[in-house]
Amino acid sequence: MRTVNTDELAPGMILAEDVHGPDGRLLLAASTILEKRHLRVLLVWGVTEALILGDPDGTSAPEDAFPAEILHEARIRVEALFEPCGSQHETLIELQRQSVLFRAQALLEGHEPHRVRRCPLIPPQERPLPSLREFLLDANVFVSFPETFFRILEVIDDPASTAGHLANVVGKDPGMSAKLLRLVNSPFYGFPQQIDSLDRAVALVGTRELSQLALGITIVQSFKGISTDVLSTREVWTHSLACGVFARVLASHVKGLAGESLFVAGILHDTGRLVMLSKIPGVVAEAMRISLQDCIPMYMAERQLLGWDHTDLARELFQSWDLPPTLQETAAGHHSPALSTERRSASLLHVADIIAIALEYGFNGSSWVPPLSTGAWECLGIPVSVLGPSIRAGARQVDDILTLFLP
Repeated sequence: MRTVNTDELAPGMILAEDVHGPDGRLLLAASTILEKRHLRVLLVWGVTEALILGDPDGTSAPEDAFPAEILHEARIRVEALFEPCGSQHETLIELQRQSVLFRAQALLEGHEPHRVRRCPLIPPQERPLPSLREFLLDANVFVSFPETFFRILEVIDDPASTAGHLANVVGKDPGMSAKLLRLVNSPFYGFPQQIDSLDRAVALVGTRELSQLALGITIVQSFKGISTDVLSTREVWTHSLACGVFARVLASHVKGLAGESLFVAGILHDTGRLVMLSKIPGVVAEAMRISLQDCIPMYMAERQLLGWDHTDLARELFQSWDLPPTLQETAAGHHSPALSTERRSASLLHVADIIAIALEYGFNGSSWVPPLSTGAWECLGIPVSVLGPSIRAGARQVDDILTLFLP
């Protein structure tokens, strides 16, 4: 017998035990010979794995679908990404396997091969380097947001807000209205019918949820003016948006976590680094060199240089913007989720960030897959078998999200 991920099941396999839905309902009985209709049932109900009878070597593995040379090339690249993190945790082992399949598929379809990450050729920041307090006081880091931003925050903060309140705020910004409707009509939600009004969108998604999405759109637009020779800000945003998508998909497997809030937290999680790029690009460049040479995560290199990192800066920024506390703690706690007051949300975002780096969506300066924080996966209470389906579901959404947020 062996446990098989739902999206790797195939007709003809035989169940070794009963399969139940998340609510405990019996879906398929032991000894069922799987057919295509059974596989659809399992996917619809969100079942992520099943115990199958037979010799583990008796059925083909997903890797068998790729030519040997493509699989070899994919493995070499992925192993290089994972090597410094010491992937002994079962979650990282499965993520590495899924990353090989993901890259092999991209190579098979003729996608552009990865670009070699090189340290930027700009001078290091002159010493002395600023403390966080000095940076906040001297660097003029506080972003100026449009009036819509603060009106949206009022909607989020008011539990009595209705669809009419949100429509009144967003309706004054035709571009925002159009983007929200495009988002609701995209594969991000997958509604079967076209949604043609904000009132209908709010009824389906929720006032608070749609308000948080509007907040994310506003923040991305407000940061478009940043220019740097160290990192492409488009690649940083690509990474952040992909992180948000994977966070939302993973949240669907975890009871009690809000997908829209986690999506926005993913958008925000590297905000501090974007501000650092615009104000102290030499420090970011030096942190990239240290990270690459010493095989350590970027945030650790930042702390070596400054005594603080981009998440410390982000927490100060989020407080100054009066973002919802849950959103602040989730986004700012993604590298140290055990220390966050929103541990489960921060842990999930931590995992989503690792997934986005492993799949090389965009580039935020991290050349390596970072180690998994102790206890981060365990506190989510989900099996590692959700990784494969979540990666494939997220990948189907990322391109649409990028087109929407980064036209």
